[in-house]
Amino acid sequence: MANIRYQSFLLPAVAAGAQSGPANVSTFDDNTSRHLTGIKSTNIAKLTQIILDLAGRVFAVIDCGTFGLSMDFIPLDVTFPAGVLFSVNVKVLTGGAAVVVNTDEVVLRYEGTQILGSG
Repeated sequence: MANIRYQSFLLPAVAAGAQSGPANVSTFDDNTSRHLTGIKSTNIAKLTQIILDLAGRVFAVIDCGTFGLSMDFIPLDVTFPAGVLFSVNVKVLTGGAAVVVNTDEVVLRYEGTQILGSG
């Protein structure tokens, strides 16, 4: 049985025209396979991109301006094997506003395998 879970984290500070580099986001379910089903962010600035990858392979590049238009999670459909962490990279394109540390967060929605005795 799958449990819907959420993992949130703060965006790192990124200067205009720069990129943060990939950052692993650990969850309570890293030892099981997980199915990433959505992403949402409080950052709605155009020209700021959130780049998601699986083991070094990019599977989604989302402009944060899209979050301002969406009232819910942006749907994703990616399965992560056990032991592989979510990896997120933030890129601010030239002309975009810098991301200030600890001001915006990202929430990932995923399905994890139920752990015996929980839920």
